[in-house]
Amino acid sequence: MKQIENDTPNTEISASPSLFIELQQLIISSKSKLASHVNSAISQLYWQIGKQINDELLKQKRADYGKQIVKSLSEKLTEEFGKGFNYSALTRMQKFYLSFSEYEIVATLSQQLSWSHFILLLAIKNQQAQDFYAHMSATEHWSIGACALYAVVLILCCLNALHFQINPKRW
Repeated sequence: MKQIENDTPNTEISASPSLFIELQQLIISSKSKLASHVNSAISQLYWQIGKQINDELLKQKRADYGKQIVKSLSEKLTEEFGKGFNYSALTRMQKFYLSFSEYEIVATLSQQLSWSHFILLLAIKNQQAQDFYAHMSATEHWSIGACALYAVVLILCCLNALHFQINPKRW
């Protein structure tokens, strides 16, 4: 049997470096946009879940009954969709809705912040501080770590100011 010979010379053919760089940038950009859309969809989903649970609990007007509803929902949702819908996650979604009650604000912020940012923001009890950190995180593109660091600095400054008010002789 005769072997077919390859007519191409034994030299390596490669794409130009600029074509590779352009394609690389396109792929990275698309992946980033995709991640942003996924994060936005997740945050908006969690807000809607929090709203629906809250609306249902308001109809019932009984706190103990509400806890049972959330517990039952968490078991069913976890069974159907896996972890991420346990009792504490569902109560966090309710808090998310209560802290950011305007959907338009959530829709806008969720384009720039991840669910992890929102979880961090929920830990800030002062509404003005929470609004400030949400705004700064979005406009300044703060990472979760940067947002947490600035929040801790604010807390330490407030504690120092409080300490000064309580014990001015130490200053």
